[in-house]
Amino acid sequence: MLEVARALIYSGTTPRRSIVFASFSGEEQNLLGSRLYVSRPARPLAKTIAMINVDHAGVGNGRLTVGIAGLPKERATGAGQLAGLADKLDLFGFFPGGDHVPFKEVGVPTIAVVSAGAHPHFHQPSDAVDTILPQILEATARYVLALTWQLANAP
Repeated sequence: MLEVARALIYSGTTPRRSIVFASFSGEEQNLLGSRLYVSRPARPLAKTIAMINVDHAGVGNGRLTVGIAGLPKERATGAGQLAGLADKLDLFGFFPGGDHVPFKEVGVPTIAVVSAGAHPHFHQPSDAVDTILPQILEATARYVLALTWQLANAP
């Protein structure tokens, strides 16, 4: 998330819309942080065109699972083409579970991005930085950057 924000800043261009980056805590405690944000948003939710949730990035088989709700799937595939990852996307409808759920519940379109495949260290003490595969994390960041830019500049 921070690298996507950094890339947008260093691009030297300004998107048509504001972009809010938020990191939530308490996902495993009934989505505590994202539910709090939805109840007290930094920007009006009526003006929020989408929420992109990135979870479990940097492990797996090199493919990206993308769950999209409330937006045309062409948004997700177009970003995949921009990022050079069109052949590595597995698109689905709404992805149940994650910090995007409270946003969908109040009518904000959502896109959940998860690195596909096995996650052997998920919720384990062994889930450490040395288990991350840099090439998968980089591909995830490229995709999220393209998706963010596309959404922020859509008419």
